[in-house]
Amino acid sequence: MSHPFIGADSGLNRLAKFTSNGKLIWEYGVSAPFDVWVLPDGNILTAVLNGPEGSGVIIVSPKKEILFSFHTLDEVFGCQPLPNGNILIGELGHCRLIEVNRKGEIIFSLQCHSSVGGHDTMRAPRQLSNGNYLVPHKGEQVVREYRRDGNILMEIPAPGPVFVAIRLPNGNTLFSSEEMVVEVNTVGKKVWFLSPEDVPDMGIKLLTGLQRLPNGNTVVCNWLGHNQEGKGVPLFEVSPDKKVIWSFNDNVIIRNLGNFQLLDVPGDPLRHEVFR
Repeated sequence: MSHPFIGADSGLNRLAKFTSNGKLIWEYGVSAPFDVWVLPDGNILTAVLNGPEGSGVIIVSPKKEILFSFHTLDEVFGCQPLPNGNILIGELGHCRLIEVNRKGEIIFSLQCHSSVGGHDTMRAPRQLSNGNYLVPHKGEQVVREYRRDGNILMEIPAPGPVFVAIRLPNGNTLFSSEEMVVEVNTVGKKVWFLSPEDVPDMGIKLLTGLQRLPNGNTVVCNWLGHNQEGKGVPLFEVSPDKKVIWSFNDNVIIRNLGNFQLLDVPGDPLRHEVFR
């Protein structure tokens, strides 16, 4: 089965929407997007890295009208729409999470902990339905679950730099780590993983965005930056026994896919349990 999807392409500096047949049907130019969400009203939220006004987030309509923007001097790789209408943003330089409302006001901030500063502090944080936060600390190669008061509830070591982590319905945590995808149970024991050797035809370079489907398959985003352009498959789906079910093979029309959202999966719009 093939999937229609929208992708954040930092190589071509655009958001791009594709049909299940791989036809490009919509695009919007934006500086180095690394996260993307289609909101319930059809508008699109994305994280902007090093745009004309700095890093931050924007919401753009299907008609390509900017409906909201928030900018910061920090690098931003990840954002998330929250059920209350606010937006979660990860600021790398300050190593903190901020929640902003649609007036652009910071209504909450959480200082995270990292022994590595600057560009490598974190990537794409996610708030969970219990109010906690999963934060992938890229440089430290660890995923931390923070309570809202800043205390660390859980720490999961990773085999390499981490881009995104998601909490699955069974309580397990799934995360991308350089060339691997790893799933651990509630006590941190590895129960599933995907490596380049499992899918040699995909040309894995740097795995970023993830989505676990209701049927148990996992969709994986393969970022082809850092001089790896054209050397792998940007997006693919694997079964629990690691068979490739579907792949988007055109690495010309997509250059560096940092994250995505499938448009044919009901319920969860992108990797986050509170939207089921």
